[in-house]
Amino acid sequence: MPPLNSIIAALNGVSEFIAVLLVAEAFTGKKKNNLLYMLAVCQAVFCIVLTNCFSASELLMVVCYLVCFIYVAWLSSFKLKQALKYAMSAFGCVCILEMVLCFINTIISSMVNRVIPYQAVTFLSVSEMLLLCIFFRNTFFVIETRKILNDAGQSVYFLSAIGCIMFLSAFINFKLTKEMPFYDSIYLVTGTIVLLFSVYKIYFYQQELKLKSGYAEVYKGLITQIRERQHKFVNQINAIYSMINVYDNYEDLIKKQREELGHLEQYIMPGKLFVLDNPLVIAHIHQKMCEALEKNIDIETKFDCSLHNVHIPDTLLIEILGNLLDNAIDEVLARKRNEKIYLHIIQKNGNKYIQVANEHEHIPFEEYKRFFEYGYSTKGSDRGCGLAYLRKIARKYNAGIQVGNELFHGCNCFFIRVVL
Repeated sequence: MPPLNSIIAALNGVSEFIAVLLVAEAFTGKKKNNLLYMLAVCQAVFCIVLTNCFSASELLMVVCYLVCFIYVAWLSSFKLKQALKYAMSAFGCVCILEMVLCFINTIISSMVNRVIPYQAVTFLSVSEMLLLCIFFRNTFFVIETRKILNDAGQSVYFLSAIGCIMFLSAFINFKLTKEMPFYDSIYLVTGTIVLLFSVYKIYFYQQELKLKSGYAEVYKGLITQIRERQHKFVNQINAIYSMINVYDNYEDLIKKQREELGHLEQYIMPGKLFVLDNPLVIAHIHQKMCEALEKNIDIETKFDCSLHNVHIPDTLLIEILGNLLDNAIDEVLARKRNEKIYLHIIQKNGNKYIQVANEHEHIPFEEYKRFFEYGYSTKGSDRGCGLAYLRKIARKYNAGIQVGNELFHGCNCFFIRVVL
């Protein structure tokens, strides 16, 4: 029969595994499948008992954590990055809670005259931790943590805090005991991975914030410009209306009013841009439209849906739009035929589309299928990475790309459409 210490270690391991699953379910907000849950627990019991009671390889514990990750991946619809975030958060929270309870129980035990074995303290701490995870799964803390994890920006800082605590707890325990148990080595490695991942993501979000701050000025300028033009537009309308008091001849009045109405085009702003409900994208599109206008290129737009909170980050959305519009503008300038560009951001059949098209002769499939190859370009060397990068972004975020020829107002156009 295995010694008592091994049995206690096995019970602690099983309790910790169940606690991680419970916390992961609470963070995802999804209910467990009883069959999958029982299979995961049974597998964990088998591995933990073999490791602690029958001196099996400690690598079996790695299998337990892999099973935990797979289970959380199933809970979060098999999105691996999302599953890793929830699994790491659950694992870290359980470790921190157990460490705090163990510290409290150790202090209490030191105040008692009788010497309490360390194994009994750890067993009590793990049992208390499991009970807390069972009874407090739907508390305010868990609900707020779920909101944080659902927010891409806030979750990075949450994970970095967990990684720091896990790393420090393993390091402090090593300094105190002068040894590194297998469990602590897992804490150390996991904490290090979480920290490295968090540093990378924080850098990414800092770059995103920097980009957003730059476009915030453009967006602010756009709002100011609209207000100024609206004021001038109202003044012009009043002036045209007042012409009835100047001209006695009806034909002269109509001619002059028609002439002045033609000048009102310069005061019309693309107010439909605000349907997109995304300041970064709105500012970027307005900037591109101004660039095209300076080059005497007409961009016809159609917007009927919001791009707020789509699954592709804003910074990558403007890269997609910038890439497509830049290619279309370059093509129109190169052809020198005063051709038009069409920009549509619309919703159809439950999907949102970003489509850019420019007037062009019919392009055969064998030719335009090469546009997405790295290094291929019709504009010379070192120009063929834009559309290849666009395809990479689309694949990463499960977006579709459609390419082909289509008639716009009776003219053939080559279009690239991104299905969000």
